[in-house]
Amino acid sequence: MAWLTADAGAEAMLENRGLFSIRATGDSASILNDADFRPRAW
Repeated sequence: MAWLTADAGAEAMLENRGLFSIRATGDSASILNDADFRPRAW
């Protein structure tokens, strides 16, 4: 899930659902998940 601004708890909700949390910053983007994050297999 890519986002510009997130509501409180949104990042935790994404990780709990197995989704990457991607923050758009200017002309770039950053993945914000913890190092031990394992994405959900679809």
